[in-house]
Amino acid sequence: MRLADAGLVFLGSGLGGVCRLALDTWLRLATPWPTLVVNLIGSFLLGIVFARTGPDSTSNLWFLGGVGFCGGLTTMSAFALQNLRALQAEQFGLAAAYIVSTVVGCILCCWIGVRIGG
Repeated sequence: MRLADAGLVFLGSGLGGVCRLALDTWLRLATPWPTLVVNLIGSFLLGIVFARTGPDSTSNLWFLGGVGFCGGLTTMSAFALQNLRALQAEQFGLAAAYIVSTVVGCILCCWIGVRIGG
């Protein structure tokens, strides 16, 4: 990893996080599902960045916009892209297993964390 790449990710994720806060605050007034809306927006934006940079990119746009901004805005965008790539490769079993294990696993881990932390 190059220091310049890390700096771009740092900058992008900071901007993404601030946008997440602003959108979450604004959307809380406009819709009952602000997290869903933010995740949909982040997934859409990551799709655009990925289409412009490619799967093995080391471009500044990928580090700043894809990994940084979209990662700071939402991690659901990376989840969506990983599943899209599996589906495009016709790896339907892998995609289904990843979707189910991620959703169920994250809910389970959150529940365990709440039980331990509370």
